[in-house]
Amino acid sequence: MSSLRALIAALLLPLLLLGGGTPDALAAPHARALTPWRYARRAERRRHRFGKKRDPRVNVAAVNRRLERLAAKHPDLIKLTALTHIDGDPIYRVDISGDKQAKRMLVTAGVHGNETTGVVTAMDLIERAVRDGGLRGRAQLTVIPLINPSGVRLGQRYSRNRKDVNRTFRPGQWMAESKAVAASIAGERYALAIDLHGAAKKGFFLIRGKEDRGMSSRILSAMSTGLLLGGRRFSADQGEYRLDAPGAATSNNPGTLKGFFVEQNADYAYTLEYSRHLGVSQQRRGLMRLLRSAIDNVAAHR
Repeated sequence: MSSLRALIAALLLPLLLLGGGTPDALAAPHARALTPWRYARRAERRRHRFGKKRDPRVNVAAVNRRLERLAAKHPDLIKLTALTHIDGDPIYRVDISGDKQAKRMLVTAGVHGNETTGVVTAMDLIERAVRDGGLRGRAQLTVIPLINPSGVRLGQRYSRNRKDVNRTFRPGQWMAESKAVAASIAGERYALAIDLHGAAKKGFFLIRGKEDRGMSSRILSAMSTGLLLGGRRFSADQGEYRLDAPGAATSNNPGTLKGFFVEQNADYAYTLEYSRHLGVSQQRRGLMRLLRSAIDNVAAHR
């Protein structure tokens, strides 16, 4: 043991003589050294806290309580309807009173339980509409902000029974969530129907349900081309999606909510996707910018 101490002293002595001072671990023996492993843990917590790398965690009960408080506080503006309950959690539909001459518009979110920035943005839209009379003057809004509560609780794309809710809006595939939403909006005519999602793609994009006579381009013009899917390096082939232009996509997935919008004769039917590679604050800002662009452009279109 004495020889080991002598060896350590011999190694440290040149550092002291050269003015390097004592190492931190010796100068402050009770301080915890910031090892690379601990730094990674701390950095991961920081990324989650400030929303740099992932969708936010969403508390289903807190979302529902917030909707209930808003409806109680603004009964003249908000009509809150529970479409069904999944394991005790309601799927709420929010109808926001707007100008009688304004176009009817529908926004949905939370169909995939791990794409929670859509839920947060839908809630942001509801709260903004309550405050903003100009927005209510341009649109009579209906918002269904959280369609798949069991998936959100589990932090997974699918529902509690491992089914993709966004493939069940068709005969023979119905489940409680899709059936309740479809029954609620069946027969209603919307100028705009838009479903909010997230994708592991490098950019925002809009998937149109049918030919839209250039409306996609007008909506996407609100965002810098570099932030759109295919904006930096264009490729028409994006796996299950095909791009006509940066950010303007089509897809043929069966049983989607967007497809149901088309069947219900919505004038403009879309899925709006944010990039899950971006930080949450960027996801929210970009999603809200494109959502507001969609509302404003459809409201202004004759």
